[in-house]
Amino acid sequence: MINLKKYLLVLFGIALLACCSTPLLVPADPDAFRAKAKWADSDLESLKKGYAIYTNKCGSCHDLKHPDKISSAEWENVFPPMALKAHLTEQEKTLVYRYFVTMHDAVAKK
Repeated sequence: MINLKKYLLVLFGIALLACCSTPLLVPADPDAFRAKAKWADSDLESLKKGYAIYTNKCGSCHDLKHPDKISSAEWENVFPPMALKAHLTEQEKTLVYRYFVTMHDAVAKK
């Protein structure tokens, strides 16, 4: 009976954390406009590719940082070694970097 109580308590804790965690921001048209202002060749499709790479490749090794939880300056220090570990190509690095910075700016403006 005690093991069942412990199991249910752990399960409840996991469910509570899952419900309370903030989902990653998926890029939308306003984000594409902000990105295009910084990088002329950026568009919604490229931001979505950056999002996909970030969630799939980076998220396969560790919990993902939300754009509002880390500054752009910190990101510039943390990202290069992580990109190397994830074996990202130069294009993938660019796409992830632009996604993260653009979405950080979106959250910072709210």
